[in-house]
Amino acid sequence: LLDAGFHEELTVLLEALPPQRQNLLFSATLPQKVLNLSARVLNEPTVLRIDEQQTSVATIEQRAYQVDREKRRLLLQHLLKTEPWGQTLIFVATQRGATHLAKKLRVAGFLATELHGGLDQPDRILSLKRFRSGKAPIMVATDIAARGIDIPLLGAVVNFDLPRSPVDYVHRIGRTGRAGESGI
Repeated sequence: LLDAGFHEELTVLLEALPPQRQNLLFSATLPQKVLNLSARVLNEPTVLRIDEQQTSVATIEQRAYQVDREKRRLLLQHLLKTEPWGQTLIFVATQRGATHLAKKLRVAGFLATELHGGLDQPDRILSLKRFRSGKAPIMVATDIAARGIDIPLLGAVVNFDLPRSPVDYVHRIGRTGRAGESGI
């Protein structure tokens, strides 16, 4: 929530809660923003860390394809047609890239939607609803979708554009292979 720009809303929410309460804070990573928040709202917290060296889930099959930049979309379309992935989440670097790739996929006959920070909240909700229901089994998204959303039985995550950091990579691929399920 902090990375998605909801810091003010979260602060208002926390201030509205009663002073005597139990807080539970879960985070896959502990960036400075999360540490600052935890120092403000937690009292003598117990911190549990699970294998900090593990960079990916064992149930996720990872593949890499070396392809010329101008042929990436064609390879993606081929894989979407031939692989039994089901719901597929495709990550790109920019909002413009998400809109452009989703449009190109729709023109090619795929049921695709997009999710990025440039969309209004009602449009984001509609896009997620269409993706979760299977009406649009392909979602092209920026890193806004890399944290905090859960798509049950998400078959595949594609890094169309490389993430900026190893942590972003872990968050992206962590959308699949959840709750003991496998993913690609």
